[in-house]
Amino acid sequence: MVITVLTILVVISSLLMVGIVLIQKSKGGGLAENFSKGNEFASVKQTTDIVEKITWGLVAFMFVACIAIGSLGKNAHVATQKKSEVTTSTSTTLPTTQQPSVEGATAAPAEAATAPAAPAEAPAAPAQ
Repeated sequence: MVITVLTILVVISSLLMVGIVLIQKSKGGGLAENFSKGNEFASVKQTTDIVEKITWGLVAFMFVACIAIGSLGKNAHVATQKKSEVTTSTSTTLPTTQQPSVEGATAAPAEAATAPAAPAEAPAAPAQ
């Protein structure tokens, strides 16, 4: 459950990252330059700072979330593996001996209790 939520959040943040990178002003200019043509003095610097902070925040979140997904996924795999080993070991170590009867009652043999049912009749051939 947690892994699924983190994976969805990483996908959303990666899509946001694509948009933020396209908006950022790089060495050759960017989309942020087109949005801030009217006020070229202070607002461009503020826009660049905000976009850069959002970018670094998304990078940090994606880094931490990916590490968490990896460690949680590894733990979930180990837990599932241990659970299957416990199930396998318990099913193979169960005693197959007959339990003692209670006050003279006869116990049915173990083979009779686990005998397979008679096979079902074969289906009739289809009419032509």
